[in-house]
Amino acid sequence: MSKSKFADIFKTRGTPNEPPAAESPASARDEPGNAPLSEQPLTKRKAKYANPDYLHTTVYIKRTVMNDLKKALLDEPEDKQEFSELVEVLASKWIEDKKKANAQASKRLNA
Repeated sequence: MSKSKFADIFKTRGTPNEPPAAESPASARDEPGNAPLSEQPLTKRKAKYANPDYLHTTVYIKRTVMNDLKKALLDEPEDKQEFSELVEVLASKWIEDKKKANAQASKRLNA
């Protein structure tokens, strides 16, 4: 039987329970992001996909508009607004404006 082309990968990796030879366990723990899960802080914010108050939807936007929008969102580092938050704010404002316009039209018809 011929030697597997992946044999060297497994040889350098070692066994699953031992760390790689070039890195000691202490140095791996000292690097940020490498702390064991039990030592990492827990976040209380629930992801939108898991939050029942949010609904997943799909929209079609011209590519040029979406590219400009992404650039504009990235150009505002202090704002850090997500695309979904922007759409929610704009849609809420539009709904509110429609309600006001309907109320004014209703007043004119009743007057």
